[in-house]
Amino acid sequence: MASLAGVVATDMMVQIVFSAVGVLLIELAAQAGVLPQAQAAALIDSLTPIVVLTQAVRIVAMWPWWRHVARSTLVPRPESLPPLKLRLGSVAGLALLGVGLQFVLGVALTLILPLFPDVMDEYTELMDSAGAGSSDFSLLSVLSVTVLAAVGEEIVCRGVMLEYALRAVSGYRGPASHAPINDRMFWIANALQAAAFGLLHLNIVQSTYAFLLGLAMGWVYWKTRDLRYPMVLHLSINAASYIIEPISAALPDVAFIALLLACLIAGTRLFAMAWGAPRHHAPAGEEPSPNPPAD
Repeated sequence: MASLAGVVATDMMVQIVFSAVGVLLIELAAQAGVLPQAQAAALIDSLTPIVVLTQAVRIVAMWPWWRHVARSTLVPRPESLPPLKLRLGSVAGLALLGVGLQFVLGVALTLILPLFPDVMDEYTELMDSAGAGSSDFSLLSVLSVTVLAAVGEEIVCRGVMLEYALRAVSGYRGPASHAPINDRMFWIANALQAAAFGLLHLNIVQSTYAFLLGLAMGWVYWKTRDLRYPMVLHLSINAASYIIEPISAALPDVAFIALLLACLIAGTRLFAMAWGAPRHHAPAGEEPSPNPPAD
């Protein structure tokens, strides 16, 4: 648990320190005449370049940490992988599922946020400053919200935090003691990492839905034992914030709702075809067999 708290503190510190570094670099560029004062002020107000810097540093800093803990991970490896066709289908399924989840999230926020005007104003201002879901978006903001956020947060939360949470609930005492993780242990650990994931967002609205989405992405990682799958889901959820509004404006309400429900159903089905069935697992640290065992 101390290690899990240390990851949270380290990640927050990276964001705070390099946000300050980003502001300092922009101000120095303005003082040196490289940037006009008005442009420098706009860059600082937009936050996007500063967020991109902190996200890039987060990935560089946390990747080796994740690779280190992954050497003795408690997440079991499947003895065999689903066929390539099903795995590719599950990637497409996660992409569709992300669009559907973004729709569900949007509906929930539309219904709930007006009940709390101050919270809604604060959340709207935060999303506008980050460029998320804005119709006037830049390539840099799309890169930040979709790719860098998905990669960095999955490495930190599902990669490092979930591993430490699993060790906390299983009584892990070193690489030689690979205690089996049952469903109850996993969901306790998954809730811990999802709560930490929510805490990192530092505002009540994002923290609430980040906790719920963190549970889903933690489960995807548990089923696949591959961070690329929750990264796809995370990227799809974030990217869908840019396309939901244009699609809803172009389609009648009934057709739009039917499309999003189809995304949810098809996405769930495609993922379940590859990873939904119970599978045998190899002990942690062993590679999966190239071929499924004979019946």
